[in-house]
Amino acid sequence: MGSNETEVSRPDLEKKTSSLSVALDQLLASKTFSRSGQLKRLLLYLRDSTDGSDASAWSETSIGANAFGRKDFNPKLDTIVRVEMRRLRQKLDEYYAGEGAGSAMRLRFERTHTGHM
Repeated sequence: MGSNETEVSRPDLEKKTSSLSVALDQLLASKTFSRSGQLKRLLLYLRDSTDGSDASAWSETSIGANAFGRKDFNPKLDTIVRVEMRRLRQKLDEYYAGEGAGSAMRLRFERTHTGHM
């Protein structure tokens, strides 16, 4: 382990995972996301693919195929992932500026230029 890394104990990891689950459940049940079925599917896919076993799970191609059901997804021809990630970032900003302002944990997805969301 490097000097900048922190070891996380199993109970701490479970507590963080539980907190993330609660935060996501609140977000999904919010009025802000109530009419955003596509964004909910995207969030659930991202949550379900965070176990770290498959680094490509968050690639644009994987998200297009698995979260949005586009089996022959080609990111050069279809912009749905980029468009929906932008919408998700905007909707998260809206949520945390309003009904989620008091949330103890905030979800944020950084913009990248590597082909991975």
